[in-house]
Amino acid sequence: MITITTTRFMTDDGNTIVSSGGSFELGFFSPGSPGNRYLGIRYQKISTRTMVWAANREIPLTDKSGVLKVTNQGTLTLLNRANIIIWSSNTSRSIQDLVAQLLDSGNLVVRDANDDNPKNFLWQSSDYPGIKLGKNLATGLDWYISSWKSINDPSPGAFTYRLVSGRVRKTPLDCQNRDGFLKYSDVTLPDTQYAWFNESMNLIECEMVSLRNYSCMAYANSDVRGGSGCLLLW
Repeated sequence: MITITTTRFMTDDGNTIVSSGGSFELGFFSPGSPGNRYLGIRYQKISTRTMVWAANREIPLTDKSGVLKVTNQGTLTLLNRANIIIWSSNTSRSIQDLVAQLLDSGNLVVRDANDDNPKNFLWQSSDYPGIKLGKNLATGLDWYISSWKSINDPSPGAFTYRLVSGRVRKTPLDCQNRDGFLKYSDVTLPDTQYAWFNESMNLIECEMVSLRNYSCMAYANSDVRGGSGCLLLW
């Protein structure tokens, strides 16, 4: 099987879709307990075939009854034995000749069979937690990596990694009771792309504003020459 179409489905029968260069494969896998099955993408050429993306990572199939389909509206759907959709892509655009294809980059895409321009893809797995880091400035999509709960369980774990902010807290800061700031001197300020400043505040007022803003990670004088102003970073 090369692609999935509105008339050609993918079932959990042991067959997989392999990318054109043979680097990745799409199929139903069990990373740990054989009882749970996941529709996923994994490396195909290396001996340890690590799964790099899973569609139904939060809702595993409990047997080999899974079926992957693409609808006439361009939506990928994963159904269980009861014919209930347990996962789907968030696309809904009608195109006459639809295909779902695994690229050699490890990206599963839904596209017009006659148009392979990435700008026109209806949906792609790399836009969701998995194998790409960064931010799409045109659409606002945030590409990040999310940890697994365990080596055998691909459901979301305790950590995410983003290109700009690094590790991101899942436990909110408690700046009123528990969390606070440590003073560092003679350091260079990081990129101020995500920053706010007020030139009329002093450092004490700056600290008070920082403690009320739970997404703020640091504060400093905005004018280091005169020791005035307030700069918040997050």
